[in-house]
Amino acid sequence: MNKANNILIITLNYMGDVLMTLPLVYNIKRKFENCNVFLSAGHKSRGLKNIVNDIDKWFFRSGNINFITLFFHIKKLKKYNFDKIILIRNAKFTHKIAKKLKSDEVVGLKHSQVSNLEISIPERKNHRTHITDSTECIANYMGIEDFKYKVNFDKINCRTFKDKFIVFSPGTTRKAKMMPVEKWKKLGKYITKNYKYKIYIVGSKKDKHLTKKIKISDFPHENIIGKTNLRELYCYLKNSELTITVDNGTMHLCDLTDAPLISLFGSTNPRIVGPKSQNSYIIQSPLECKYCGKNKCSNNEFCMAEIDEKRIFNLIDKIL
Repeated sequence: MNKANNILIITLNYMGDVLMTLPLVYNIKRKFENCNVFLSAGHKSRGLKNIVNDIDKWFFRSGNINFITLFFHIKKLKKYNFDKIILIRNAKFTHKIAKKLKSDEVVGLKHSQVSNLEISIPERKNHRTHITDSTECIANYMGIEDFKYKVNFDKINCRTFKDKFIVFSPGTTRKAKMMPVEKWKKLGKYITKNYKYKIYIVGSKKDKHLTKKIKISDFPHENIIGKTNLRELYCYLKNSELTITVDNGTMHLCDLTDAPLISLFGSTNPRIVGPKSQNSYIIQSPLECKYCGKNKCSNNEFCMAEIDEKRIFNLIDKIL
């Protein structure tokens, strides 16, 4: 890869999947200065286009993946010739996209799920299953040895915040990943009583139902759910004394700022999708049925409700 190359990276649909892929892009761009990196991603990650520097061309897929939407997505990609196509995670539709495009090599971590598609599978140096570890494995295969868990956010200039504050991010895409609102209220009361920091509650427009459940009378806070773009959200996370989240896109974005972070896990496995920075901390549900990956709990117990808030209090005290 001594000359200018076109590399296409195909990720899954959610913003968190794309954020976990971006350190690979950062390392590729610094190893191969003349390389052009193209990214095929879900439309939910569209906002990242305005804050990430290293992607030369973005291609966003429709939220409804079917024959027609894939046809038009592939049609746009066919305008380019790619030296490498990199598949992040093992989804059949990503293999279908790769099969229809011209490239010298397709690189992935599992065998093809479609006929007549040859995938180069790098040898793993360890058995870690985190998505970022998988991308590091691909980077090593490409000759990148000193892998850095970093993303180029140089497009962002944050304003100065006068007061110290803490960020809550309670919303997420699956009900099974959400912690009960009553526990967030207890966290808010504890922080207000012991630290006097201002609390911001953040989230997307789809999380607005939470604004009706968490009121000023519960604990002092400013609710900015649905009121920030990704650039503004990044600045809140980067400058916070601490961010507390469930498994969501905010968690992955905060993790890449290297600011203090507490992540709460239930139905998803932090060994696969958890934060990776040195300033991140993880609290998991104690139930054996955790990591089920389901949207809703089929058990009578709700695993996120079983997280003891005292464990979170102790971790808050340790960080602050």
